[in-house]
Amino acid sequence: MALSANRQVPTYQGGLVLDYIVTNAVTVYQGGLYDILLSSGHIVVPTSAGDATEKFAGLALEKCVGNAVLKCKFLVGGYFWHAIVSGTVADVGKPVYSASNSDDTITLTGTPATTVCVGHTIAYDADKALFLIAGKLPGTIIDA
Repeated sequence: MALSANRQVPTYQGGLVLDYIVTNAVTVYQGGLYDILLSSGHIVVPTSAGDATEKFAGLALEKCVGNAVLKCKFLVGGYFWHAIVSGTVADVGKPVYSASNSDDTITLTGTPATTVCVGHTIAYDADKALFLIAGKLPGTIIDA
């Protein structure tokens, strides 16, 4: 599913705030998870193209409507709390992936051919059913 409005995603210490150019006609929502299209270096909503075409950019810190010039701020390589489809405490330490065509869904299943690794789970809050995610830096390799 794709976001249609901004949302608050709790973050934790660490990471960098970087500016990225947003692809023309792509709307980035605060709290969304986005990829970098390797051919242009611009931000896109995650697709099913996989790791050879896209890399995880980070968590959007503001809303932007792309025009291939406008830059948007992203938390890169930081820590953030997020729900994971069918996740349990037993999934702490596992890699997580962006769902195809979604800027708000993280899953435990993925392959480099069809998904992009977002990072690893490092903690679980059972009361809120949220995982603390250690976000991956663009271009880095995480063993899946």
